[in-house]
Amino acid sequence: MLEVVFEGASDTLFSVRRARLEFALGRPFTASLLVRSSDDNADLRGLLGTRARLVATPPVADAFEWSGVCVGARLEEAEATGLSTYELTIVPSVWLLSQRSSCRVFQRLTAPAIAQRILAEWGIASIADLAPGDHAMLDYRVQYNETDLAFMSRILEEAGITYTALPASAGRSLVRLEDNPGHGVPAGPPIPFYADSTTTGDLPFATSVHRSERLGSDAVTLRDYDFRNPRFDLSGRAELSKSRLERYEHVPGAAVIVKGPPLPAMQHDRGEVRADVAALQRLAERSLDSLRVDRTKVSFVTNQVQYAPGDVVALSGHPRRDIGDGSPLLVVGSVLEFSTPGDWRGTYTAFPATERFRPRRDTPKPRIHGVQTAMVVGPGTEEIHTDELGRIRVLFAWDREGRRDDQSSCWVRVSQSWAGAGFGAFALPRVGDEVLVSFLDGDPDDPVVVGMLHNGARQPPFRLPEEKALSGICTRSTPGTEGYNELRFDDRAGEETLSLRAQRNLESVVVQDRIDRTGRDLATLVGGASSTTIDGEEIQRIGGGRSLTVGGPVAEQISGPTLRTQGPRSTTVTGSDHLAVTESSATKIGGSFRIIAGTAAPSDAVFQASGAARIAGATRVVLVSGKAIELACGSSRLSLTPDKIVLKSKEVVIEGEDEVTLKKGDATLVLDGKLAVGASEIALATDSSLLSLATAAELKGSKIKLVSTSSATRSSQTSDEQKGQARFQITRPDGHDGPLTLVIAAPDGSILEKPVQPGEDVSLEGYDGEHFELIEIRAGDMRLAHDLEED
Repeated sequence: MLEVVFEGASDTLFSVRRARLEFALGRPFTASLLVRSSDDNADLRGLLGTRARLVATPPVADAFEWSGVCVGARLEEAEATGLSTYELTIVPSVWLLSQRSSCRVFQRLTAPAIAQRILAEWGIASIADLAPGDHAMLDYRVQYNETDLAFMSRILEEAGITYTALPASAGRSLVRLEDNPGHGVPAGPPIPFYADSTTTGDLPFATSVHRSERLGSDAVTLRDYDFRNPRFDLSGRAELSKSRLERYEHVPGAAVIVKGPPLPAMQHDRGEVRADVAALQRLAERSLDSLRVDRTKVSFVTNQVQYAPGDVVALSGHPRRDIGDGSPLLVVGSVLEFSTPGDWRGTYTAFPATERFRPRRDTPKPRIHGVQTAMVVGPGTEEIHTDELGRIRVLFAWDREGRRDDQSSCWVRVSQSWAGAGFGAFALPRVGDEVLVSFLDGDPDDPVVVGMLHNGARQPPFRLPEEKALSGICTRSTPGTEGYNELRFDDRAGEETLSLRAQRNLESVVVQDRIDRTGRDLATLVGGASSTTIDGEEIQRIGGGRSLTVGGPVAEQISGPTLRTQGPRSTTVTGSDHLAVTESSATKIGGSFRIIAGTAAPSDAVFQASGAARIAGATRVVLVSGKAIELACGSSRLSLTPDKIVLKSKEVVIEGEDEVTLKKGDATLVLDGKLAVGASEIALATDSSLLSLATAAELKGSKIKLVSTSSATRSSQTSDEQKGQARFQITRPDGHDGPLTLVIAAPDGSILEKPVQPGEDVSLEGYDGEHFELIEIRAGDMRLAHDLEED
């Protein structure tokens, strides 16, 4: 017998005439009932969504029941005076998950936790019978255009978990999650095998028993890619035997899990999400297990219809030992059929309970073909939110549950136009920017940013369409300022311009050579100081003129020689001009040379040398003064005024190599080896003598002596005068031990240079009355003070 009871939503009573119930592990069951009722106007729409219980009391099996909801009601035949026939469809509450689809993100949850969260949203309780520690925390999973049921089934299949709808408990739907159904569960009493079930009467029987074996893959190899360690072979492999029947799959992101608390900081990654080879290995083992569910199957028909998927049964009495020896069999699917007056028959499919059962991965994963847009998100305090690998977080337009913060997505890698090992092009999208996102292999769980988009809130840096010929790069200072750096290209014909703007500092580094070519004008404007350091040579070539204006002091330091060749030069110094040369200075001028001092007011011009000073002219040297010219050497003076020349010294010597002429008016004095004096009157006088030559000659004196000319010339052969010696002694100057040079003026006017040693005597020969003068003593190029001592 089979009863259907609706809870509170229908007053119509139905009797079940025929029923077909289909069950499978990891799938909602479906009960199709053919019922009759005396109500030919049953509220079919009112039945939809109504909770229902199916209560079965088989004649040779234990009573059982299922809970569900009515999702289909159809009138088959109406009888106004009799019983009307209806077809009803009853499914478990978990089936309702197939009627709602969504797009959302699940983060930092295990696969069982994701399933339990979805079930809880529907008010469905769950029981988890799972191996502890066998299911790692997943970093990021996306439900994309999937029903809740499809997404939950897919996640559980990937984790090797199956589910079964159980009878309601305390009025609440119940689902059991298992990753090894039937493990450790003893089988009930074996069901005896009968080849002909018509002879069994009401006894339990199993008939139409079949066992099938199918060839399938014996090995599974899964390969992932870890961008943190790109050279590592991230693979997992499970195998039953060395066989060519290998299932090889590339599963991007399958190895990524959350490995518990944050790990110690690493140079290239500070996060706690890792690609775990052990997780990939477990996934390979589950995949191989799921492929084996079709390798061995046992099917049979029985009147013991109380068994449900997940139960363990056994058969006995079958002539084949591996069937009739009572080996435990895990029920993985069944079709129960009921017909009045109480005939029940069940067709079961079983799997050897001694092997681990994993559900087949039948639920396809959605693929996103193409790209999508998303918004960059992060904590409210940050304008740029990234990690050590340059990844960002985004909020997709389809994500209704995202909070627009740093938990809205996983870390998403950002494609760059050039990504090398410490080199390339790099730009990070900022919080609030719109980005273009693609998905590796179309996998919603593996997004990557491939571009950026302007929108109404984030418009281009140039005014469009007015500035449509502009292109370039414009950044924004952060945080919270309007400053920017910019590289701009203006491609308007005739106005082509490349502009570079630095908000604060601009640094250019050239490791070797740099060449700048400007075809026309160059202007450099510096608001503050300017500094140029050149370690090597500098060469400037200016084809035209050059103008330099300096508003403040100028300091120029040149350590090496300076060579300057130029055309006409004019220099104006508005203030003082000081030139200090630590060594020699030479100026060569091809034309005339003029220095004018005191153009604005009377001023002095001073030429001073610590050593000798010389003014030379190839044709003449002219010293011109409006008032006076004075030459001074010690106490000697030569003064020239407009009306007088004064020559003053202790001794005045005038020497002409050929002739000396003194002239005043018609008076002349000529010395040319002889003395010639010409004047209207000549007078030579002493205190007691006078020689007067005029129109008459007059000689006066107390005594007058006339001497013959033959005795007036000195002759070494006839003179009685003898030569003598004058001796000098040179004392050792302080601080000078080397040889000295004496510079001596001889009586005949010649200059003698005599090398001596300090402390020795120097002898000079001469006649009585002749005068030798020691002019200077030199030690190398140095002049020394001296005193003369005579013996």
